[in-house]
Amino acid sequence: MRAVHLLLVLAVYITSTRSFNKESIKECAQVLSEHMKETFSKISHETILKQNYEKLVEEEQFDPRAELKRSKHRIEDYLKVRSQFAYKAKISLEARSVKNDTSVNDPQSKSFIRFMSAKQGNDGTTIYESNHLGKKLKVNETKSFNLTQNANFYTLPTSSVSSAVHIPTPLYDRNEELLRKIDWSDIDAVYRTNREETKDLAFQLFCSEAGYMRYYPAASWFWDNQDEHLDLFDCRNTEWYINSATNSKNVLIMLDMSGSMLGQRYEVAKQTTEAILETLSHNDYFNIMTFSKNTFLLDGCNGTNGLLQATMRNKKALRRKMDTYQSEGKAEYEKALPLAFSVLLDLKGSYALYTKEEMSMMSGNATNDYQFHLELPEHVLAATKQYIDSINNGGGDNNRGACENVIMLITDGAPNAYKKIFDMYNADKKVRVFTFLVGDEAIDFNEVREMACNNRGYMVHVANMADVDEKIHHYIRRMSRVVGRHYKESGQLSWWTGVYRERLYLPRPEVFAEPVPITNQSFAVMNKMASRRKIRLQKSEARSRMFVTTVSYPVIVNETFMGVAAVNIPLTEIAQKSHPANIGAKSYFFMLDQNGFVMTHPQLRPIDPVTKYHKQNYNNMDLLELEVGQNQNVRSSQKSQAVSDLVCESGANYAECVDDLRKAVRKMIIDCDNSDVQQLDVLYATELLDRVYPQTNTYYAECINHANFVLGLAVAKGDDYRIIKKQKKYDFGRVKMDWMGDKRWKLHPHWRYCFLNDTDTHMTKEEAFEIYAQQMSDSGKAPLLCEYRRNLVEKLLLDMEATSNLIDSWDTQYSYMKNNLIHLAFFSTPSGMIRYYNLTLQDYDYIDPYWSIFEHIGHLLSFEHAQESYNHFITDLNRKSTDDRYYRRAVRMKDTIMFDVSNNSKIWYKSETQLTGYGLNENLTMLGQAFKAIYLDKAVLGVSGYEFAFDHVVDTMAEHGCPASDDRKWCLLLDEHAYVFFSNQNDISYEDYLVGKGKHISQYFGGLNRIAQRAMALLVENKFYTKFTYTDNQAVCKAAKQVTLSAGRLRPFYPVFQFLMQTFNFMVRLASQVSGGYLMWLPNIQFTEAYTASFHEGTDVYPCPKQSSFYFSNKDGKNRPTSTHLVTGNRSERPCKMNAKCSVKMEAAFVDGTNLVMVWITQDKASENCYDESECSMDIPSAQVPFGFEEVKNDESCENLEKRKSKANDVCYSIDDDDSENERRPCSLSPSSLVSIVPILVGFLHFYMF
Repeated sequence: MRAVHLLLVLAVYITSTRSFNKESIKECAQVLSEHMKETFSKISHETILKQNYEKLVEEEQFDPRAELKRSKHRIEDYLKVRSQFAYKAKISLEARSVKNDTSVNDPQSKSFIRFMSAKQGNDGTTIYESNHLGKKLKVNETKSFNLTQNANFYTLPTSSVSSAVHIPTPLYDRNEELLRKIDWSDIDAVYRTNREETKDLAFQLFCSEAGYMRYYPAASWFWDNQDEHLDLFDCRNTEWYINSATNSKNVLIMLDMSGSMLGQRYEVAKQTTEAILETLSHNDYFNIMTFSKNTFLLDGCNGTNGLLQATMRNKKALRRKMDTYQSEGKAEYEKALPLAFSVLLDLKGSYALYTKEEMSMMSGNATNDYQFHLELPEHVLAATKQYIDSINNGGGDNNRGACENVIMLITDGAPNAYKKIFDMYNADKKVRVFTFLVGDEAIDFNEVREMACNNRGYMVHVANMADVDEKIHHYIRRMSRVVGRHYKESGQLSWWTGVYRERLYLPRPEVFAEPVPITNQSFAVMNKMASRRKIRLQKSEARSRMFVTTVSYPVIVNETFMGVAAVNIPLTEIAQKSHPANIGAKSYFFMLDQNGFVMTHPQLRPIDPVTKYHKQNYNNMDLLELEVGQNQNVRSSQKSQAVSDLVCESGANYAECVDDLRKAVRKMIIDCDNSDVQQLDVLYATELLDRVYPQTNTYYAECINHANFVLGLAVAKGDDYRIIKKQKKYDFGRVKMDWMGDKRWKLHPHWRYCFLNDTDTHMTKEEAFEIYAQQMSDSGKAPLLCEYRRNLVEKLLLDMEATSNLIDSWDTQYSYMKNNLIHLAFFSTPSGMIRYYNLTLQDYDYIDPYWSIFEHIGHLLSFEHAQESYNHFITDLNRKSTDDRYYRRAVRMKDTIMFDVSNNSKIWYKSETQLTGYGLNENLTMLGQAFKAIYLDKAVLGVSGYEFAFDHVVDTMAEHGCPASDDRKWCLLLDEHAYVFFSNQNDISYEDYLVGKGKHISQYFGGLNRIAQRAMALLVENKFYTKFTYTDNQAVCKAAKQVTLSAGRLRPFYPVFQFLMQTFNFMVRLASQVSGGYLMWLPNIQFTEAYTASFHEGTDVYPCPKQSSFYFSNKDGKNRPTSTHLVTGNRSERPCKMNAKCSVKMEAAFVDGTNLVMVWITQDKASENCYDESECSMDIPSAQVPFGFEEVKNDESCENLEKRKSKANDVCYSIDDDDSENERRPCSLSPSSLVSIVPILVGFLHFYMF
């Protein structure tokens, strides 16, 4: 069979190509180019496509400002509706009152309160009865959720019968006050009405200040650990709750690190710190100070830059540093408090602390610079007049980022209340002080309480780990009072969050009647395994990557803050209101939140591909971190019409000039200023970061009213063209079912074209659209459920009509495709539709023919081996059209046929004796693809392409002077980034390549061996490739294991200490049983890490920029080489330092019209051992042509760090009336009184003796 194919290939060349000199690389590359362009023309039917489109559409140069405004208005209307639904829920709740029934826990009473538990999925419950040791009453369920997949919720199983109620782990779910509030918040009728009005309405939420969350529609709960039913979620820690519940905050956390804070106390203190950090949103600013005999601020600059924005990136960075400090000495409050106020208030001027002994020994004029002196118990504080004036004026400008200033003190006690210090710094009580007394046996709480009570704060006693979460929220309740009192003065303001990953959408573990084996196979393979059991698997990519923003309103009843009503909005829905089909193929929309952080952007990669967690910086990336700039090298290699009109001159100041321009562009975007738009030369990377393309963008921006978001548009140079329909109004009566009758087309899986009924999960997106298309054809108008996306639907119908005869055209090339081993052709459009044509090659199998052997072995060994099959390039691997990697590559290299190799799929030879193109007996071949963007003049119509067996490439290259052979003449085809597309060395294995161990193919050429390394350097030197650097600002690094140094000398006593803590834990729980059982739900006190949800995930990695060199083909550059010789005069090169006998000649030529460069490396007759690594080793590291990402080691800079101000912080509630005696008392939660020791001891003896 292989011989037949070789004869067919030879016949093609005899009849269709001229004779050429196979010893000339220039002629070989030219003839190969002609052949590849001819093949692509026959398969793509580019001419027919253009003719079809010209009948229906025309090219239009669009106005970016006008298109941006249209998208802005669509988004504003969309968000307004969601905001109104949240507001309706707020009004409904505020019209209700909490009942005072006392028999809510009596199952026999009419007042007995049931609720649908999110964790249980029903309304059953367990009641712990008072005054009965350990006695409990189980109440059976009367209702349970019947969850069914919801077509409008991305196939997430939901129930619209009732909302679900989530209660955090530390809360007792039958607490009477809690039950009455749960009953009060039951507004399912309102939720249901809202949902019926809008098909794509997402989750409606209510978070109570008591801690529970109600959400509609109901869905099963997403556990932090499914097997252990670990639940770390508390809705009061969400950004949408925090923003609505409190003023924005400047927070300084003071952490006592004295010698008494050792062991379990320090563990509790760390968890307390985490819990506080959990309650800070992007509208807040913070720093952490550790203090003992010395004070340290953990920001790396020791406070010289003040406070950091409370992003997860910053919070985790400071939290990691806590593990490097040790407990020592006593707590020097007189040193710590002045520094805390100085940093928090950004005080100007200076102060100094002297011991009284030092003061007595100083001369009279030694402190002339300090006009003010304050005598403290152990020190004298001396301050300048400027410093005192700064205190009296409320501090410096840098503390204006948020509305309120807060000190959080975490300690096990204080020897003094330090009234003099607080009177000096906080006479007007503008700084709140919250104190957290940690440790079971802590008793010195009077001084700590006084600090809080006299400074508008609250004190709590955090006895152990189980105490942390609930005790922390007392400070939120305290600060929410001003919201209850003054919210109406804000004009019923809505609050919008930045982007976050909504846990309710995350994919739950599937449960099957019989198990589906977990393997590393593709989804296609897994689906085939499941289908044998009649199990249907569904991809959950859309939900696992579901990021949302949430609009919220505080709920106020009689000036009392009760909670927050909210609605979340998936960003994928917002993005479709600024649809990429409305602009050029290289251009893109993006969105920034109220803090200027990126919400949506095609370069944003929020999920770590290794850990599968969202990255710590996923929602706090700056725009300029994604718009990675080009270096001078890249810019100078391109033609002037391809780059910006940059005024920066080359030289030492070039980078600084470009940096200033980039900052000016960012300011213009954040300010929504389109009066003088600017351009930037940037690098666009594909999702896998293996491809980087230069492009020049012009930036436009519009502010989204009410939400404080910014919608941006980056228009690539020359990309301001699109196609539009010739008819002003689309005639739906012309829709023909023949356009979609062949079923060989797919739609973008994440885009909505028409809404569905919730229960329409049994049909595919394509089947649903056919039903709507039939309605269009019959009625002559768009169905109501398609009106919401009418613009996209019309574009889709135009693409369907224009491509409807492609199948017939592909049929005419059946023989040609078969002879060239092409088995798939496709055309992808901006509307998200992909047409494809399948051809089964006679000599190949598309299902593993050797599976039965492994299946028999599997039965013997009691495991299952999946029968592998061909992964379809479109239906299995690339269904997202414009969002797929091949599409984004094609549109960035206009008029270029792109060639690539895939390791995701393969087909098998039917004959067991058939050899691969390289002469190996492997029974399979890998697959390659060719694709190219098709234009109607300057507007993209789509991307056309085909897939082929790689054997055809090997056979074709054999006819162009490069047969598979030994290494005497090494012939290669390199793609636009110098990855190897073809190598003629005869020991290349398809099997090895498909499992990631292959030789040469898809690898960076310069990293193969010393000869390739030298050849790559010459390719750069001769302008075949341009070298540049790309910085990945979204990268993560593995954190080194930290060793906690606190109380190291006492570590041998930890087992004893742990036993005592476990004993104390038992006694506390026993006491709770005696007193009514209300602590029975508390988890065991234990040494633990990452107690809070945000610190539970991805703790072993941290954000770190990484850089790599890249190489880009100069085929269209202004300095394109004219000679094929890489060494002047075609002289031989001796690249091996240890082998003088190795002598090679190197040549290269562009394969015009493609992304390929042909490279020949020919050894001289006497040359030896060029590829023997022992005699010709690579230069490591390679200074000339390096490749691969490495962490950028930057010294921490403490100068000129920008302090980002949130637009949301323009609104602050007054706290002037929040300091009355009634407001201050009670201002603490004292340690609980111990119960009688007798029943404790009795229980203790009973537990251990019986």
